Amino acid sequence: MTGTYIGLRLTEDSTEELQSFAESLGLQGLLPSEKYHLTLIYSKDKTLDYVPRPERRFKSTVVSADIIGEGKWRALVLKLRSPDAHRRFNAITKVYGNVHSYPDFLPHISLKYGPKPKDLHLLKKNLPKDMVLTLTGEYTEAL
Repeated sequence: MTGTYIGLRLTEDSTEELQSFAESLGLQGLLPSEKYHLTLIYSKDKTLDYVPRPERRFKSTVVSADIIGEGKWRALVLKLRSPDAHRRFNAITKVYGNVHSYPDFLPHISLKYGPKPKDLHLLKKNLPKDMVLTLTGEYTEAL
């Protein structure tokens, strides 16, 4: 089965800011900073003839921390408010239909897989109120 993944990467400045913040908390087992990304589309059942727009920039505000996913994909995440990313998601699904394999679009950045409850507590306790991350470098990969 072939599908399509469309994602965004953090800018270099936002990657450094996020990595520095996460490391300052003493969280163990963080993902390498080059793995930080936002999933725009995960379409496990449909290959999309899609041309990414890597020059676009998407401002995103960190709004909360949570643990999402199951099994090996259970992750400690920062949830984001990103009207620009929502508009991009909506534009893609308008052209290709409802191809996203999840019920909702949930903009987030995964910090680590297999988190402990204490990781979430620590992250929530220290979550910055004004962290704005910039995403860019839209890319696509075959699944």
